[in-house]
Amino acid sequence: MSYKTVLLHLNSGQHCEPIINAGVAIAERHGAHLIGVYVVPPVMVYMGVPIPAVVNSFHDDYHLNLSKSVEKKFTKSAEGQTFTSEWRVAHTTDSSIVTTISKMAHTSDLLIVGNDTSDMNDPLPGSQLEAIVTSTCRPTLIVPLDQDISNIGENVLIAWDGTDESTRAVFDSLPLLKLSKSVTVYRINPTGSERHHTFGSSSELVSTLARHGLNVELCFSSGGYHEIASELFKTATEKGADTIVMGAFGHSKVHGLLMGSVSGEVLKAMNIPVLMSH
Repeated sequence: MSYKTVLLHLNSGQHCEPIINAGVAIAERHGAHLIGVYVVPPVMVYMGVPIPAVVNSFHDDYHLNLSKSVEKKFTKSAEGQTFTSEWRVAHTTDSSIVTTISKMAHTSDLLIVGNDTSDMNDPLPGSQLEAIVTSTCRPTLIVPLDQDISNIGENVLIAWDGTDESTRAVFDSLPLLKLSKSVTVYRINPTGSERHHTFGSSSELVSTLARHGLNVELCFSSGGYHEIASELFKTATEKGADTIVMGAFGHSKVHGLLMGSVSGEVLKAMNIPVLMSH
């Protein structure tokens, strides 16, 4: 069990190195085929006013030059590696960046994107980031662009709340987990009875993962709902985790409230890679 097709969304311009490095590391460990893609966004149309040809030309030239710059970085990083790779430029003439990258991700084992930063060249706004995570049925690894990431998936913290989303994230991450050194299942807001019950769902999950040959332990959160994100990062630091696995919604299942949910807070404050499934 491994990731065999890994897709990198590389619209973050000069800040794309962490995404590329993460993709190279995973492709190397899994023997995957690595695809780097730059998505050319559509020209913005305001109130149906036709876009002058000079604007279209400037738009195309700008993104062509930027995509070539990113391609050089991708090609250089993939050169001489044991895995195969390819570069693509996708054009969104009648759709959005979100729709384009999400559809491409549907035929991949794993999508890797960067989180939003204020100084990104051609940034991916937070609303687009959450839209990508929630619109693809494949696991998405979000990489912090302002951190020097040296390890991914060696020591993993699973944020588990028993929902469909968190369950999907756990089993979508199995290829990553099977190559890990240690895994901690961090049970979010368990009931009092489950916290002390031998056969609660958390204990059952630990047993299931152990049958896959994983070195896994269980711990519980103790804070309230609004403290979960901060507790999650605190626990990740205490456990020496280099990657977090979690569902895309935390406790909130209302799409419009994602950025106010636990997962939204994690995306805002993340300092290590986070693998999410929806």
